[in-house]
Amino acid sequence: ALDEALSGEAGKLTYLRDARSRPLWVRREGYEPPRDGQAVRLSLDVVIQSIAEEQLAATCREYRAPSGQMVIMDPYTGEILAMANYPFLDPRNLSAASKDTLRNRCVTDLYEPGSTFKPFFWAAATEMNLARRGEMFNGHQGFWVSTKGRRLRDASGHGMMTWEEGLIKSSNIVMAQVGERMGEKRMYHAMRAFGFGRTTGSALPGEVPGMLLPLSRWNHYSITSVPMGQEIGVTPLQMVRALCIIANGGMDVRPTIFAKDDLITPQRSGADVAIHERVLSQETADYTRHVMRRTIVEGTGRKANSEHYSVFGKTGTAQLPNPKGGGYFTDRYVASFMGGAPYENPRLVAICVIHDPDKSIGHFGGIVAAPPVMRVIEQSLSYLGVPPDRIDTTPRRTSGQVARR
Repeated sequence: ALDEALSGEAGKLTYLRDARSRPLWVRREGYEPPRDGQAVRLSLDVVIQSIAEEQLAATCREYRAPSGQMVIMDPYTGEILAMANYPFLDPRNLSAASKDTLRNRCVTDLYEPGSTFKPFFWAAATEMNLARRGEMFNGHQGFWVSTKGRRLRDASGHGMMTWEEGLIKSSNIVMAQVGERMGEKRMYHAMRAFGFGRTTGSALPGEVPGMLLPLSRWNHYSITSVPMGQEIGVTPLQMVRALCIIANGGMDVRPTIFAKDDLITPQRSGADVAIHERVLSQETADYTRHVMRRTIVEGTGRKANSEHYSVFGKTGTAQLPNPKGGGYFTDRYVASFMGGAPYENPRLVAICVIHDPDKSIGHFGGIVAAPPVMRVIEQSLSYLGVPPDRIDTTPRRTSGQVARR
């Protein structure tokens, strides 16, 4: 794709010749010097890419998953530091490569995000003041019927809980109740503002816009499905790009594989950041990140609670859609986790998506996908020279191992 920019030009001489076409001399305007090709520096970091591939492969093999993706980004500049797809492509043997490995599934393949999508809806509802800090909601012990008669369940039964606990405990019921308050139009435009239903602008080959149905196709099921990450199709890059908005204080960024001249500094002024527009207020973004930190400490993401860095994030366990019979498989899942660190000044954000792990070993996002993201964050931040912001008091296993339940 970059051959034209990299190749340069050879240059040329135009001679003044005599009647026998013998060169006499070169006029000044007849000389064009050769030009070197442009220098291209990618944002991809070979060390972080290696860490991501190692952890992704180990996780897929551990849980006998046929495929998985991992993306690591700088939340301020939009630089993609690593982008891994498993199974890996060996460029030395393209003739033996399968169709799946010949495309970058981080940008070409859609999946339903499940509960990892909830922080974006939660942040939008908080921004609109449709749910207040500390507001109490009834979890109905895990079973609730919407105002239009839809039956909804939570993985665990809960009674009264705060708006914050609705996200920490990953309650479908609480999200659906606030979804009814928000309505179709406001929800659609809020999700568009986070970048869903359109490409990220990364210019990566084959990138798809995802699936966010037009408003004409929304109904009551939509306003209770979208808040819990159903009825929407996303790519891993779209998800981690949206997480950047929460991590950097509410500003949109454009993902890129080209390195910025000015490297990441979380404390930089707004004028120096590769941003486009404000999506959330600083207050809402910071508070959403605070609740996502509580999700790691108190909720479903405890397997990502590093002893060295204060990770914030969200787990997701989505049922696989059944392309033949419609609906969903009852025993096949997509396990995912997205997170970032350090909590106060995020330096990295990452996502791990594991497709169809063996349920007999483990299938929950908090069990399957959270540990590899935590290890990637730990190793990458250490490599970048970011000092730990938590005191390490307990010996732990080597970072290369994959933790089981």
